Amino acid sequence: GLEDMARLKTGRWSGWRPFRAERLRAEAKDVASFTLTPLDDAPLAPALAGQFLTVRLGNGDDAPVRSWTLSDHDDTPEQYRLTVKRIAEGAGSALLHEIGARGGTVWARPPAGRVTLKRDGFMRVVLISAGIGVTPMLAMLKAHRARQDVQPPLLWIHQTRSGETHAFAAAGEEATLAHVFYSAPREGDAGHEPGRLTPQRLRDILAPAYKTAPFGREVELEGIFSDVYICGPAPFEAMAREALAAMGVPPGQVRSESFVPGAADAVPAIARAWVDFDGTVAEWTQAANPSLLELAETAGLAPAFGCRSGSCGACESTLVSGSVEHSPSPAMPLAADRVLLCCARPASADVTVALG
Repeated sequence: GLEDMARLKTGRWSGWRPFRAERLRAEAKDVASFTLTPLDDAPLAPALAGQFLTVRLGNGDDAPVRSWTLSDHDDTPEQYRLTVKRIAEGAGSALLHEIGARGGTVWARPPAGRVTLKRDGFMRVVLISAGIGVTPMLAMLKAHRARQDVQPPLLWIHQTRSGETHAFAAAGEEATLAHVFYSAPREGDAGHEPGRLTPQRLRDILAPAYKTAPFGREVELEGIFSDVYICGPAPFEAMAREALAAMGVPPGQVRSESFVPGAADAVPAIARAWVDFDGTVAEWTQAANPSLLELAETAGLAPAFGCRSGSCGACESTLVSGSVEHSPSPAMPLAADRVLLCCARPASADVTVALG
């Protein structure tokens, strides 16, 4: 609501800000939580539950940049918490684990992201996650439990491989109802359903009617009337979305965050443009329709980026001359002379951009 948006603006900063990253504890196999504490005295921006941090893992412009969802929620934070799985081929996750183990420095932008928990609704909240997709659900669960009004029921469905990989296993106890699926349970694993979540099992869990009490009066609603949040690997998300659609859950009630490029919302009005990136000039055409980030990469440059979807702000740069249009629209307002490379395209024949 409006109160959440007002809090979101408090303590925001521009550009990269230094933080001390410290390993907090192990949560599961190859998964650990890290605290990020600012190295200055300025206040932190409260994050909405479900938002992420874009982190630069080094002080140079060529340092790796990654976006990780916040795994905790606090309306007046003194530090942030990230929970990250160390992936063998993932240079970013391995580097954060290394830096966090020695209490090193990272740089971060303010929390960002469009997919956040609706804290003033009266319908049931349904969290559907898999693997490390547990992270935004933890923040959403805590924010939901902190509601001062009557809390709607919260149902959490989570899938992971086994108890060894099940991070924050005890958190599900705070949900009104929780279902946990282990695809490869070990001997001795308890408190789960064996196998993977299937469309039919999802229907069985969600379809029954439930009771909620908006305005202090108890009512019964069909299961399809739920606010649903999904986080997990792309095939898992696709399965869940298709199953929900087949059940009749309205698309507007289903939310998930993607860190990959989306389709352009609009076609630029010009056919050709020349874009000057700090002295490197590249030709842009409407037929190819690359974003300015893609165009810069084609020209041999390597601008910083995190999400490629207009959400994280890592690729924010200065528009020196000319004009651009953003598609999709940036998640946060930009100054008139600023541009997000990942979702911007020329709107004039000549455009000059100063990277970073």
